[in-house]
Amino acid sequence: MSYVVLARKLRPQRFSDLIGQEVIAQILQNAIRSNRVAHAFLFSGSRGVGKTSAARILTKALNCLEPDNVDPCNTCENCREISSNASADVYEIDAASNRGIENIRELRENVKYAPARCRYKVYIIDEAHMLTLESFNALLKTLEEPPSHVKFILATTDPHKVPVTILSRCQRYDFQRIPLQRMLEFLGQVAVQENLQLSPKSLELIARHAAGGMRDALTALDQVLSFAGEQASEAEVRQILGIADASMRFQLLECLFRKQLGPAMQAFQELYQHGFDLQELLQELLQSVKTLSLYLALSGDLSFAEVAEDEQEQYRQLASLTTQGELQQMFHLLMQLEEQMKRSVHARICFEMTLLQLASVQPLVGVKDMLQQIRTLRQEVDGRVDSPELEPAKTTDQSNQFQPTNPPTKPSFYASATNVASPPPVVEEPSVSNEFPIESFEERTSVAKTAIQRLKAQGGGTGLEQKKTPNFGAEPQQSLKPIEVREPKSSESWLEVVSEQWDEPEELPLNWQEFVQFVHSRASVIGTLLRTALPVDLQADVWQLRFRHPP
Repeated sequence: MSYVVLARKLRPQRFSDLIGQEVIAQILQNAIRSNRVAHAFLFSGSRGVGKTSAARILTKALNCLEPDNVDPCNTCENCREISSNASADVYEIDAASNRGIENIRELRENVKYAPARCRYKVYIIDEAHMLTLESFNALLKTLEEPPSHVKFILATTDPHKVPVTILSRCQRYDFQRIPLQRMLEFLGQVAVQENLQLSPKSLELIARHAAGGMRDALTALDQVLSFAGEQASEAEVRQILGIADASMRFQLLECLFRKQLGPAMQAFQELYQHGFDLQELLQELLQSVKTLSLYLALSGDLSFAEVAEDEQEQYRQLASLTTQGELQQMFHLLMQLEEQMKRSVHARICFEMTLLQLASVQPLVGVKDMLQQIRTLRQEVDGRVDSPELEPAKTTDQSNQFQPTNPPTKPSFYASATNVASPPPVVEEPSVSNEFPIESFEERTSVAKTAIQRLKAQGGGTGLEQKKTPNFGAEPQQSLKPIEVREPKSSESWLEVVSEQWDEPEELPLNWQEFVQFVHSRASVIGTLLRTALPVDLQADVWQLRFRHPP
């Protein structure tokens, strides 16, 4: 007698045998018990969760001659014929190979005839999403109003590919992936029944590799037994299934988090030389990165994930080496690698190049941190880090300006970039520390106001309304002469001193490139920012700048 694989030998024969699908089994049993069985069903779910088995059990329950409550007896003639796929009234159609409109037309002709021996004529259409659109359209009327002796059961792994017109004519049941614990219990029973000696860790490896599909788990169990007989170690199970050792996987992740490219590449080479499947390794890395990300987001809670007890401590140690931002970047790089491996025949090269990127991932800098770095750099360039502490702001009836008691010791240029016609209201700022004084908005704009008033007093205007605006976004020319600035007097601002470098004071805004070049030589960050700006208007004694790319 030929050998029957475990997946076929242990196929469910009763509703109670549907592991992990108790809700669906209960609904179908109640429908049969109350004689409220629909004429069309759609069973959807991932592979190996019991869709076709449930369709056969329902078919036998509807046609069983001696039902056990609502379960099929599996001993009567009808049950035996259906189980052996020999019944003349039960048609199991593979839609992947019988997907044409001619097959559906033949089906429509057959439904007119009464069943030969059974109570119902049942059509089980497996992989229903593979039917063509013409075939679905030809089936619509028959599926909506079939003869009273006909039942349709459609099974599919991709319900989104089934037309809505078909879905609306069927009762849909979504089969869930089998939970890990339930699968472990069943595999343990199978091991005892078949006299197999497998450790709990080996069974867990098989169950995790199956990803919720019982057929995949039984197939993997058959594979292990064919290689090692009735006894197999954990290492043999990993080798047969191509599953990377957890310690090697954690070692690879640790090297990546520590930015140790050499050890990371060495760990990858060991995994590759041991014959581990790169696709499996990629999936495990994605799973590990996801687990670590959720671990950090949920403050160290691992109850949400099905993580082995011996791996929880390793996850905690890895979480201390990385940040949420780095994990998000690594996840996106791994997802890009998955797409590259689908299109390329050089999977190993793609994997190694991605490891180079993963080992160089840097933490993301937030907007607040970036602004703080710019302020610190500006203060260092201006030489104001060690300057005396500014006095609290003083507000008068004539002017809303903050006046520092001591002028800066080096030139400082700031322009006000606003989107409104008038400057914002004065808000009294708290006192600042001696170490990092921060200028207010009014203090920065007071320099510009002083220069504007000086230009107006001379009657020259600002030049914005008289001359054509040049290309301020262009790089400054190398031929421009450097600007030499003298030390300001106590009553002068630095902007007034700089304005002396031009022939006419009103040309100051139009010599914007030279101004930006000077600022860039003293504070490169601020100068780079001003290169994307240009003065566009003068309102309320404030120059308004327009940025091509808003900061």
